[in-house]
Amino acid sequence: HEILHFLEKTKHKNEPAIAIYTTILRCLLETEKETHFENLKHLLAIHSHVFEKTEARDMYMYGINYCVKKINMGAAHYFKELFVIYKTSLEKELLYDGYYLSPWSFKNIVAVSIKNKKYVWLEQFIQSHKQRLALSFRQNAYAYSMAELFFHQKKYKIAMQELLQVSFDDVFYSTESKILLMCIYYELEEVEALLALADSFKIYLRRNKLLSDNHIVVYLNFE
Repeated sequence: HEILHFLEKTKHKNEPAIAIYTTILRCLLETEKETHFENLKHLLAIHSHVFEKTEARDMYMYGINYCVKKINMGAAHYFKELFVIYKTSLEKELLYDGYYLSPWSFKNIVAVSIKNKKYVWLEQFIQSHKQRLALSFRQNAYAYSMAELFFHQKKYKIAMQELLQVSFDDVFYSTESKILLMCIYYELEEVEALLALADSFKIYLRRNKLLSDNHIVVYLNFE
């Protein structure tokens, strides 16, 4: 608060870096005042191009984290804000590490696009960005993302076909694929298959040494 008081009086307060970081600080200290986030969006839109991409990316990440915090507090309309920030960050090429896109950014973009029902845009994104994933992640990320998209489009059989392309040597995709397959069985009313997979899933979770206790609790609660 002492720093904010100083910045309010400095003649340099409208300099892009000072204005942006001051607004970020206000977002962190006064999360309930949504006008700070609106100001941050405005400042980033007109000034982010003057910064190196790594610094501009960090600035946008504060915006992303603010949206996630508001969503966790129950403000569901921030899913729309989150989608816009991710889309803008992509357009400005701020999410790339060199040529490659982080698989976690890829996953988050898929999730927030589905939440906003941006299915057409999402399919274009998946197809156009799969080559910008590192080879070790590419096949699993692509196949699982397409399966998730088809599931939400109620194309359950096609979603199942995509899941067959997911390699289960990755603990995340193995676990998430089993959960998505259970959801598909539920929607198709394949009761016997659903119960059998649910039983084997519980055994899989208890035997898996790569999952934290917190993750195991979350996955068991899903069931």
